[in-house]
Amino acid sequence: MRKHLGTIGLLGLLLAALAGMLPGLLRPLWFDEAVTFFNFMTLESPLEIYRNYTIPNNQVIYTVAAKYFSFVPWFGEPRSFALIVALGTLATAYCAYRKRFGSDATLAALLALGCSGAFLNYGTAIRGYMLSMFLLLGALLCAERMARSLNGKNLLFYAICAVLAVGTIPSNLLGLGAIVLWVLPMLGAKFYRKSVFWLLCILPFAALALFYLPMGGRAIGAILSLREGWSDRFGAIRVFYTVCAATFGVLLLPAAWGYVLRFRAKGGGGMLESAALGIFLLPVVPCLMLRVAPFPRVFFPMMIFFALVLARGVGHLTAAKCRRRRRWNRTVWSVALLVAVLGWGFVLRTDTVSEGLSARCGGERWDDYFRPYYLRREFSPRGTIEMAKKLSGDGRYLPLYATFNADPWSIAFAAFERDYEVRKVIFHGPTQKISAIAPGTLLVTAYDESVDQVAREFGIPPMRIRFVAGNGFHRIYFFE
Repeated sequence: MRKHLGTIGLLGLLLAALAGMLPGLLRPLWFDEAVTFFNFMTLESPLEIYRNYTIPNNQVIYTVAAKYFSFVPWFGEPRSFALIVALGTLATAYCAYRKRFGSDATLAALLALGCSGAFLNYGTAIRGYMLSMFLLLGALLCAERMARSLNGKNLLFYAICAVLAVGTIPSNLLGLGAIVLWVLPMLGAKFYRKSVFWLLCILPFAALALFYLPMGGRAIGAILSLREGWSDRFGAIRVFYTVCAATFGVLLLPAAWGYVLRFRAKGGGGMLESAALGIFLLPVVPCLMLRVAPFPRVFFPMMIFFALVLARGVGHLTAAKCRRRRRWNRTVWSVALLVAVLGWGFVLRTDTVSEGLSARCGGERWDDYFRPYYLRREFSPRGTIEMAKKLSGDGRYLPLYATFNADPWSIAFAAFERDYEVRKVIFHGPTQKISAIAPGTLLVTAYDESVDQVAREFGIPPMRIRFVAGNGFHRIYFFE
């Protein structure tokens, strides 16, 4: 039985994560997902997808992989690719680190991550965040092999993972930087004399240049001129660290205790090992240095490093206490830890707690983690299109204008799904602005948005606009 505990732990981890992500499989597409589908996944060839980098929403490697994965029998559902990558990430991390940190510590950290709301969101998203986490984990494993034995094979696999990671999202450069901190203890006190250290510092930038420079000046300009993000720098920092503290809350104190015990046992020699704790501070750097702080969701791939750092700390605690104290029963400790992690994860997923965290710390409408609007039950662009079809009458499709806050791209995709003429759905896009709206048009706004803003923008007399329908997220008006 004992020799099968590792397999049982792996199966339990995957089943728990799968159960947590199932609610996200059938949700409607939201803004960025619909943009990915319409603007990039419908292109015919990988080369066309690669060249179409007019806006950085194109997460190239993910788009290509998801496009061709959709042709695999039995896995045509758009979200299945991210789901399989998510489960593969957890399985890879568990198998790679359970013997090093202990099965209980590794399982607890990965359960906390895999059962979190963030993992539900991005583990089923039609975006490249989950693939980024998987590629960064692959780069980490290759970097560890390089630190033990620098040879052409290990270097090649690391380089491939690095190119694919930055080719998915350029900000994965931050995750590749975290890998440098992680491997420092393996390189020793004179790490700066090791060629591996300098390769790990230089290759990420080389990978970024190798992938994006061939696109030409327009693509580079799109990246450098990007001003999307959070205007509140400290707000972005608060959101990400709050979600990390909530996700791994049960493990923070045991991990910190473990690192203290490790540092005391090794004296000054434990300082280099503690360098990995610097990984927790890396997301602060772009938030403070860039012109606009990134959306907090950009840092989601970093959470795999946070999980591993905490697993190592909990592993130190478990090893030290079980070795020195007879009364410290490892079985009892492990079971209690796993039950606490699962219980805490369940509490975080309840409506009351998630909505409270979203309102207080998530930025409400722009919440990326706790309870995003597109994960709420009332978000139903399909229902909005069905109402528009009824209002249009048999065989007719009234023009439909959607505001930005109404998530127009999700409405356009719902129109595509429900056989409503997509060209009838109009809205401001990155390269096209609507100058006028004709009478006889349906106006769709967000539930908390005043239609008077639309009236002022297009010079429409308010008395010619009347409310005709609505749901929990959208309100539909008719321009007479």
